[in-house]
Amino acid sequence: MQVKTSGFLVNGRWSVAICTRGGNQSWNKIVKRFAQDRCDYLFVLVSDGRRWFVPSSAVEGTTAITLGGPKYAEYEVESGRPFVATSLHSAPPRRGTEAVKRDAL
Repeated sequence: MQVKTSGFLVNGRWSVAICTRGGNQSWNKIVKRFAQDRCDYLFVLVSDGRRWFVPSSAVEGTTAITLGGPKYAEYEVESGRPFVATSLHSAPPRRGTEAVKRDAL
């Protein structure tokens, strides 16, 4: 299974990149296009919480697909809660009474 996410909404439809360009390492200009024989399913989560579980044999694109229209409608999973991005920076944890008691031991 391949898992992809997207937050790119164009004209009411979700554009989802299904190819891989470098991953976590520096880009070596090699693009791995989606291939039906590399996985059985493609799972996609978009930023409004909608999800699709598409058999790889039904995926027609190799670099990107568009979801939210009729083409992949039969593979949409029940809509989820909207995705809410949170900051990577958080406040330091507050020291509660339990932490104070534990530190006193």
